Amino acid sequence: MKLTDFGVAVQVGGGGGGGGIGSTGGSASPPLDASCDPLSTETGTYRWMAPEVTRHEGYTRSADVFSYGMLLFELLAHEVPFADRPPLQAAVAIGLQDLRPPLPDGTPEAMATLVKRCWSRRPALRPKFEDVLVMLTPLHGSLTPEETQWLDEPHGHPVYSNAAESGAAPNTPSPAAQRPATRAAGTELPIIIEAPQTQPASRSDQKQTLAVSGT
Repeated sequence: MKLTDFGVAVQVGGGGGGGGIGSTGGSASPPLDASCDPLSTETGTYRWMAPEVTRHEGYTRSADVFSYGMLLFELLAHEVPFADRPPLQAAVAIGLQDLRPPLPDGTPEAMATLVKRCWSRRPALRPKFEDVLVMLTPLHGSLTPEETQWLDEPHGHPVYSNAAESGAAPNTPSPAAQRPATRAAGTELPIIIEAPQTQPASRSDQKQTLAVSGT
């Protein structure tokens, strides 16, 4: 599996000697995180965006680690993140409500730990990709036969469709997960989302506006 540049990637690494990613010559390059200026453009797809990206704050390579955690969730559940809501509401859940998709019951502990570290709210707490490789190398050998069979389930382990079939409310956040995320001063992100469907029918056409500014 390879990730390619769709025109929105930023070159990091060495300077004018062509010392970008994969360079083998020239002088020593600074660490990749240090050589990538923070970006602030909202680039990406809402369901996979890191919270700092949805809030138009500065971000670096750690935002890609967050998105990688969302891809791991897809591999486990065979569903897109926040499949129970539209993309824009998924961005609200990630960036403003600090929510994450619920991991399927039975997820191996080592895999669950990796996913949760990747989608940490604080970029500094997310592992670097070289650390992810270190974590993945022994993971397969530590799995029990039952866990291996669970991961090999061809239809995955959906969390949203199963909850809908059982009548349960999917992705119910814990009180700790409902804490508001911080926001850079002087920025504003107005978002309009549909009101919850639990309101009376006479008010079903109401809309709720979220506007966040300051810290």
